[in-house]
Amino acid sequence: MTGGTDNAGSTGGSGGAGAIIGTGASPTDSGLRIQLVRPSSSAASGLVSVTVPSKQNSFLLPLPEGLYAGVSETNRLTAVAAPERGGELPSWLSFNPRTMTLTASSMPANALPLRVVVIIAGERTVISITLDGGGQP
Repeated sequence: MTGGTDNAGSTGGSGGAGAIIGTGASPTDSGLRIQLVRPSSSAASGLVSVTVPSKQNSFLLPLPEGLYAGVSETNRLTAVAAPERGGELPSWLSFNPRTMTLTASSMPANALPLRVVVIIAGERTVISITLDGGGQP
């Protein structure tokens, strides 16, 4: 991850399971709390928990490096993201496989919680996005 910090205060790194990998220390994550709860494997889906600060209606979410470490750039570029229940991402949310980021712009009230599935090199990870404190943006 670019510019994030873990609980020990160091920057970067892939973040192991349970590690807080983004705490708002850089302009790219604007106070997001990102936790790799469970890495993906061929046997089970991964899980990432993301908490967005209340009253915030946009964010840039860098995916944990552990989700794509060791994956070739060619395979990363084929990564896809969709709501867990299927269909297309909402118009206010986009996924960039080149930078491995989810971007929310002008997120409407009641947009969260949302669960997004990201598939990278055939491995599935659920990104669970919630709003801190339960307030609406």
